[in-house]
Amino acid sequence: FYVPLYLAALIVFRKKWEQMQFQCGFFLLFLVSNVVIFQPWVLDNTKVFYIAIFGMSPFVAQLLVAAWNWKLSDDIDRLSAPVVVQRVLIRIAVVFIFISLIFSGVLCTIRETSAYQPMYDTTDIELAAWFNENTPIDARVLVPTRGTHFRPSSALGGRTLIASYWGWISNHGMPNYEGQNAAVIQILDGTGDAIGHLKNLRVDYIVLDWHSLGSYNLHFIHSVAYRVASNARFVVYQVMPRDELKSEDCSENPELPMSPQKCFEKGCYWISSPPGLPWCQVPSIWRGEDPEAADCGWVGIDENSCRSIGCTFYPDFPGPHCQLPYGKKENRGKGEICSLITGPKGTNCRQ
Repeated sequence: FYVPLYLAALIVFRKKWEQMQFQCGFFLLFLVSNVVIFQPWVLDNTKVFYIAIFGMSPFVAQLLVAAWNWKLSDDIDRLSAPVVVQRVLIRIAVVFIFISLIFSGVLCTIRETSAYQPMYDTTDIELAAWFNENTPIDARVLVPTRGTHFRPSSALGGRTLIASYWGWISNHGMPNYEGQNAAVIQILDGTGDAIGHLKNLRVDYIVLDWHSLGSYNLHFIHSVAYRVASNARFVVYQVMPRDELKSEDCSENPELPMSPQKCFEKGCYWISSPPGLPWCQVPSIWRGEDPEAADCGWVGIDENSCRSIGCTFYPDFPGPHCQLPYGKKENRGKGEICSLITGPKGTNCRQ
């Protein structure tokens, strides 16, 4: 009813020039915002509508008040039954229209006042505190661009994100957001020139959510980054120094076909379609150190066999399942999971 009522008000009060001057600006804004998209995301144009409706609504209310107080001409018997019925029907119509105009707003207000959803909970604050205490202020963090738009490592921790929630970076016109988003996806999926993107984007840390670990290529991520901390929701990886990130062919004869299974059995990681790069590559994180420091088991090892040789078993990713509890320098653990708040000494969680 809103637009028809407003148009009716323009006709009824057309002789009130001062009001008409005031309404022309709001009505013009309403018309333009229905034709021109001012925001990158089309639904964000509602923010322009709010300005127009703020000035148009009193005009609609004035029309409803006039209808409620409507008087018949003096030569009509106002107490006659037909006239009384007519006035009652008009007032019932006014009440119905008024309720219909505010009904959606009432529902929205009830939902907003009764619902409770914290923007950041304890696990988010823990993650932000860890970044504040354990990383340099110019650290660059890679997070998925899919899923939720809450990013505590940046919003609370103050660290720079490589890219953020796709809906926001596209709405706000982040420079080269499509290329940046594609690079993030390739890194997390372990496809394309993932190592090149890690170097070019200067990624220092990767933060993933426990509930979405199955969506990413953890075999690749574990080959280029150390698990340094985690809590009930997040896992934090520290990417190797950029000068150590290299692509080295893992096949004895690159001309011979190599399957993903054969690649994994050699302790290497598989990239599905790397332009100009070997498909089966030696993990950078294992180069130059004792192989047992990275993988003390074999593909398909079971949990009991893993624990019997003093290693830690992780069934949650498709890489080497049996890893030493502590990695190389500074005890940065490849597979070590520790609490951000109560991490034991030597796990690099609270250093």
